[in-house]
Amino acid sequence: MQQLEDIIIKYVLGCLWFVLPAYFANSTPTVFGGGPPIDGGRLYKDGKPLLGPGKTWRGLYAGIFFGTLIGVIQGLTFEDDLLKATIRALLISFGALLGDMIGSFIKRRKGLKRGQSFLFMDQLGFIIVGTLLVILFFPLTIEGVIIEIFNQTITYDIIIVLSYLLLLLPLTFVVHILANLFWYLLGKQDVPL
Repeated sequence: MQQLEDIIIKYVLGCLWFVLPAYFANSTPTVFGGGPPIDGGRLYKDGKPLLGPGKTWRGLYAGIFFGTLIGVIQGLTFEDDLLKATIRALLISFGALLGDMIGSFIKRRKGLKRGQSFLFMDQLGFIIVGTLLVILFFPLTIEGVIIEIFNQTITYDIIIVLSYLLLLLPLTFVVHILANLFWYLLGKQDVPL
């Protein structure tokens, strides 16, 4: 029984450690965003905005910066390879924001307004795209990575990272909804979900 508990603890810790930069990258634009929109106000051929005013350069840069900073901190504290931790964090952060922009593009095509909920895409698109980017560059990001955290040794490989999606998707769905409620209550978002 103890062995099963150790495996579960290792799995959950590895999963959360892996996704932490993406969570920071995805939430940072809520606080530090604003300014010129990425799409420059351009419209798509359907006459609707490409992404809308909520996707800004400042939010993109802030998200990538803070997500990557989390990876650097991870690499300096518990990982055996600072360069891989940094590249992984950069990729998952950029991928998270790219996934969010893809979601905005699709929302605009469906006629949904800025801030209007698009169930599952809002909550999960950023995790899926971020994880896929890390996997695409796996020799630079997860191959042979060993993490020593809370007396647990965690090793990443493609199969383990893919299996993290089994935990990340439902977990992120719930965390994203709670985070949106938090930002709404603080007055940083117009809608609660």
